[in-house]
Amino acid sequence: MDMKLDSNCILPDSQRFPLIELLSEVMRSHKADELPYECERLNLDSGTAQEAHRSKRNYVKSRLLHLSNEEILAVAQQVQSRHASFSLGEFLNRLIESDEAIVLTDLTRREILSKLNSIVLFGELSLTDHLKQIWPQYSAPIDFSILFGGPKTPPQEQTNSEILEKAGALSCSRRLFFQFLEALVSPNVRRGEEQARIIALLNDYLIHDGFALKQTGLMSGHTLYTVERAGAGVSGKPKNLIFAANGPKPEIVIQDAVNNDIRIVKNEEFCLIYDREIGANGLRKGELIAWWKDSHQIEDEQEARRSLSERLKESLASDGEKNIFKGYYYTQKGLGDKLPALIPQVYLHYDPYTLKQLQGNVRLARQRMDFLILFSATIRVVIEVDGKHHFSTDDEKASLKVYADMMSADRDLRLAGYEVYRFGANELVGNGSGELIKNFFDRLIKKHI
Repeated sequence: MDMKLDSNCILPDSQRFPLIELLSEVMRSHKADELPYECERLNLDSGTAQEAHRSKRNYVKSRLLHLSNEEILAVAQQVQSRHASFSLGEFLNRLIESDEAIVLTDLTRREILSKLNSIVLFGELSLTDHLKQIWPQYSAPIDFSILFGGPKTPPQEQTNSEILEKAGALSCSRRLFFQFLEALVSPNVRRGEEQARIIALLNDYLIHDGFALKQTGLMSGHTLYTVERAGAGVSGKPKNLIFAANGPKPEIVIQDAVNNDIRIVKNEEFCLIYDREIGANGLRKGELIAWWKDSHQIEDEQEARRSLSERLKESLASDGEKNIFKGYYYTQKGLGDKLPALIPQVYLHYDPYTLKQLQGNVRLARQRMDFLILFSATIRVVIEVDGKHHFSTDDEKASLKVYADMMSADRDLRLAGYEVYRFGANELVGNGSGELIKNFFDRLIKKHI
């Protein structure tokens, strides 16, 4: 089990010696002749094999005792990444979780376990094998009468909650408990209506502590779920993606109000419409290129990439927007076609009337977003490049009302679950702008991928 400790994670003094003892126990699994080399790899004093032969546990402890708490944590993470100890992994999990304000209560765990008594935990798959994957120390009850030649007695019936409690479901880290829940609703175990029913049941209890099972991927066409913060992301599934607008606003009608099907009846030539399903993984660069290639009947792959890039650039109005677009795809090219697509000029709100027809009344602010990234079905990032029109009226006079309207629209987006990032147009051009753009996208990609 691998995890990354937050740079602010602290080892309390009360946990210093328990961690040293645990590390000594994990490291003593090495042969005495190997210990000096292993300690050297961890930047610890290597000593001699003769010293290690006397007591492997004391050999390791003597090299940890003089370290600071921060240094011991760094050693622990290195040991865990190399040896994947269940006990050490759980220690580090709990340490991370102790620093977080949000908790999963014992009450929620017990309520969930009680509700699992009425289902077959892993369908036709082995209960023991699945539980041992999550809790390696788990062992199924043994009928000892068989081992000693006595009469075979029927196994004692145990409820699911009793089995899970003995496995460690109530005492394990929150991360491990979530791993168990994710295994319960994996497509390997259940799909379709049964999967949806179990997810709804679990979410009824997880939501009280601020968590929920959410769509995060696909397995052979079936949906994968992971436990995430309930407040993270946008609810609902992307349905209509109208983007790269480079001319008059399209006129849209609702073709089927029941299915939320729309149709553009005028000015369609000035925008693009992605008409394929956007799944749990969001929209990737490769998917956008495949759609463009098919919809425009382009056989040559490189021609499709070039023509799509040129068409998207046509919708960019300022040097700042052009630098954002170019900087994103250049600095993150290492991800290839798996890179989430940076989509320019996306319609978010739609008012069928023009500004002239509205006669100065604005019913829907900011109908278009400068850029949108769909990292997943729920994680949506909006990037805005602010020119003078974001702060002033048409006659270029500074306006607190224009600014207030923009901030109000931002609040609405954030409350709906979008992430919103703003750049001043001036900071995206000139000296240092390239490094600023690179650093921003490096951090954004690291956050979500």
